Amino acid sequence: MKLWESTGLEYYFGIDGQEKAKKQTISNVIETPVEEDIKAFGLLLDQITPDTNKYISTVVVNKSRIHA
Repeated sequence: MKLWESTGLEYYFGIDGQEKAKKQTISNVIETPVEEDIKAFGLLLDQITPDTNKYISTVVVNKSRIHA
């Protein structure tokens, strides 16, 4: 049997002058977050970060346990 354990979000921001994006992780998210809400929160984070950072994308990380 497969049981949901957790969902997390990884928000990625581009930084002027750097090739590698910066990752901001949010833990303890509801089991099935709505895509529009995920994007809206990313845009909100974008507003409160320095001007040199730009919201790029989000990765949804789901963790489940499969019992023998």
